Amino acid sequence: MVTTTSPIKAEARDLNFFYSSKCREVFLKSRMENRSNKEIATDMNITVKTVEAQITKALKHIKAHLGKGYHYLF
Repeated sequence: MVTTTSPIKAEARDLNFFYSSKCREVFLKSRMENRSNKEIATDMNITVKTVEAQITKALKHIKAHLGKGYHYLF
């Protein structure tokens, strides 16, 4: 079976590019495990707002890292 990986998920696997381990953990739980923001917040003992901020931070960084060739993803 062949699976395709989106550029965002491929970038997420590059663990060195995230600002912090918390940012990486939140983003991976959100995008790879398909968990809700509330589930992530409860699991990590942080607020939903913090989860949202960490995901936004990660997406901005990924967008900058991918460049204009992937503008259609955002």
